[in-house]
Amino acid sequence: MPNALTSLVHDRMPVILDPDGYDIWLDQGMTDVAAASELLKPYDARLMRCYPVIWRTIDHEQIASGMQCPA
Repeated sequence: MPNALTSLVHDRMPVILDPDGYDIWLDQGMTDVAAASELLKPYDARLMRCYPVIWRTIDHEQIASGMQCPA
């Protein structure tokens, strides 16, 4: 579920972990599904910023033929 900021762009949101959850998320021995699920909540939109970007598209065939992407 997206937060208020990311919902303007998409209906889904990647997991953005609070640093306090890093150890739990990366623990290879973690078996507590409830504890891991607690980390899967929308990130606080007040801690995020949104910036406009310029989208450049290149024909897939041009890339396959060795054309360099513009900088």
